[in-house]
Amino acid sequence: MEIINKIKDQRLIELMSRGCHLAFTEIYKRYWDRVYLQAQKLMEREQSAKDCAQEVFADLWRRRERTQIKSLENYLLQAVRFQVCKLIRRRKMSSEYSKRYRTIYQEGHFFDSLAHKEMQTGLNRTFSSLPEDQRMIFYLNREEAVTYPKIAKKLGISVKTVEKKMSLSLRSLREELYKKQVLQN
Repeated sequence: MEIINKIKDQRLIELMSRGCHLAFTEIYKRYWDRVYLQAQKLMEREQSAKDCAQEVFADLWRRRERTQIKSLENYLLQAVRFQVCKLIRRRKMSSEYSKRYRTIYQEGHFFDSLAHKEMQTGLNRTFSSLPEDQRMIFYLNREEAVTYPKIAKKLGISVKTVEKKMSLSLRSLREELYKKQVLQN
């Protein structure tokens, strides 16, 4: 077999697609740092970034037989962005929003646990239905405490776009809260 660390990416991809663990291990060694750094730029929590990077490589292995890759580095860095979005979808609502919800609940706006569960379900459904970019911006700002300018830089968009998408997200969640509150009264 060829000396694995001298093989070009395209050949590694071919070998990996046939189930070669050595090729996959070499890809992992070559690209771990770049994938992890990209995840860290987006996540800002070390453990979340490590989990994200690990999942990118696990997904690469799972999809090895059916994935067409032209540029391994581009593929992996794009996979990081998709993985971050996936993690955002899986996570519950932001802690900030949960705090607001608890405050409303404690003030007596909801009288039983059924209403509480319905509200939580509605908010989760509303959050999940937000466009992916809005969820990502909301998550980065509210869960990871990333400022609007940093989010804009990370995502390659303007601060105004971040503000607009955050505003849309909050409006959707407020409307869901209002809808549930009106139905309860």
